[in-house]
Formats: sequence, structure tokens, C-alpha cells
Amino acid sequence: MISKSAAQVLARFKDQNDFMEVQTSGSTGVPKIIKIEKSHMQASAQMTLNFLNLQKGDKALLCMSPAHIGGIMMMVRAELGDLSLTIVEPSARPLENLKGNFDFVAMVPYQVAASLEDLPRIKKLIIGGGPISPDLEDQLRNLPNEIYHTYGMTETISHIAMRRVNSSDNETFNTLPGIEIHLDERGCLVINAPALGVKDLVTNDLVELKSADSFVWLGRHDNVVNSAGVKLHPESIEKKIGDIGYPYFLAGIQGSKFGESLVMVVESDEPMELETFKNHFQALGKYEIPKQIFSVPKFVMTESGKLNRKETLNHIAQ
Repeated sequence: MISKSAAQVLARFKDQNDFMEVQTSGSTGVPKIIKIEKSHMQASAQMTLNFLNLQKGDKALLCMSPAHIGGIMMMVRAELGDLSLTIVEPSARPLENLKGNFDFVAMVPYQVAASLEDLPRIKKLIIGGGPISPDLEDQLRNLPNEIYHTYGMTETISHIAMRRVNSSDNETFNTLPGIEIHLDERGCLVINAPALGVKDLVTNDLVELKSADSFVWLGRHDNVVNSAGVKLHPESIEKKIGDIGYPYFLAGIQGSKFGESLVMVVESDEPMELETFKNHFQALGKYEIPKQIFSVPKFVMTESGKLNRKETLNHIAQ
């Protein structure tokens, strides 16, 4: 049974217009409506079908919102690849009330974390919409199926690169066919994808290029902390720290004579002490160890459910 919202999106894709209007996620700013050419959507879908070697008749599951690019593109891939698509309302455990196995499923991290016991029923899983926590990465690492973390945005018509989470080289994103990448003067990723209508798209993502078609994501340029002349990437340090038993993130605050100080922000109703987590800091370099810890009852999130570091820090300042 196709939901009303999914049916409406599919009808818009099949109508006579050359473009579709899609809302961005608002991860780095106010959500906005952008126009995407349908031929570019088809090209993106074909890239994914080829990259994952999906075949006609493969069973796919749409369990994300059909209002955003991730859900829309699952329907376009199913149309183009003649996949057998099941559509369910988004929930934490979308496979809970479904029978059988699936060849191809896309989920966001919170769905994956809640569905660990169901994941063996999925042959090829792609995870998008946000970072994967170190704890969740550890739980996925030894699963036998193909599990990929995707890199992309609405402007690139969903993902343009994927990294195999459960592989020996699980930090490296490999670009899809036809995607060209290079760095700007800041060390941020620039994307060219003629088939997607993308030309010199400058991102705020700091990356390390491994080759002409692969990279390691280091973090957001806007999150870099400059402490005593040393540039620190909070997201990379968070990977080293791993799971501490509470939701947390690292960030920089002004006020130190050395410029910014690296601090840890923990989601908790109770005050915390850095000493509590010192065992998690053993793999860190001298400048990577947080200098202070703050507790907040609730993190500020974006409309699409992603952590808003800047606004959470503003609440602490207030």
C-alpha cells in the first residue's frame, strides 16, 4: 500500500514538468526549496543502481520521508531500475512488522541503531542523513551484509560517494561513476558532476583526498577549532573518543589566551566532570583533550533532526 504522500511525490516525478521542487534539509542553514531537473535525478539514480549492482526485480524498501531527497530518490531508483518497492511510514524500526528479506534499503542513523536485530535481513543497506556514531560503527563492523555510509546533499541529488562501513578501509568514501572532486584553498571538497548539473559546488566539508575518486571526511570547516595555532577537527576527535554513554559533541569557545579552547558538551540533566571520561581520552593528542565540560538537558536540533552545534553552544552562552 503506497502512502498518500509517496503517491503524490511519484505523480510529480512522472508528470510533464522537466523539474521537481525539493526542500533542502536545513543542516547548515534555513531550509529552502530548490528546483532539480528530472533528467539529473534519473542520472543520479542510475549511478547508484550501477555502483550497488542492483538488478531488475530486487526488493527495495522505502522507510524514510518521501518529502525529502533521500526518500524521493529511493522511488526514482525503483522506477528506473524496475525494483520491487515496498513503502512504509517512517519509524524507528521499519522492518519490525514486515516479513521477508530485502535487497536494498536506505535508512537514517537512528533507524539503523534501533533496527540492529533486523539488519541481517537486508542485503545492501545505505545510511544517510547524518554521521554514524562510533558506537554504532562498532556494532555494524562485523555484520556480513553490505553496509554503506553515504555522502551527499540535496544539491547533489542525494549521495555522490559511499564508504563501506564493514570493511578494512571503512573511513574512505569512494565517488560514484562520473563524479569529479578536488579541494579548494581551505581544504574543502569541491564537486563536479556534469550528469547531475553540478558544476564547481563548493562545500564546507574538510576532507583528505586519497585519490582522484576517493576521500576521507575530516569534519565541517565551520566547526574547526583553532587552539594555540593548532587546527582541531572536532568530528575526527569524537571518532577517537568513541561512545561515552551519553550523547555529546566537541566544539570551540572563545576566551582563552591561546584563541579557542576545545570543550565537550554532554546531553545530561546532571553536571559532569571531565575526570569521569579520562579513560576515553587516552588515544588523544595533547591539544585534542577537552579543557572543559558543559551539560545541557537537551541539544538543539535542526528541522531534519540533525544536531545544531552552533545553537546548542549559544544556549550555553546564554
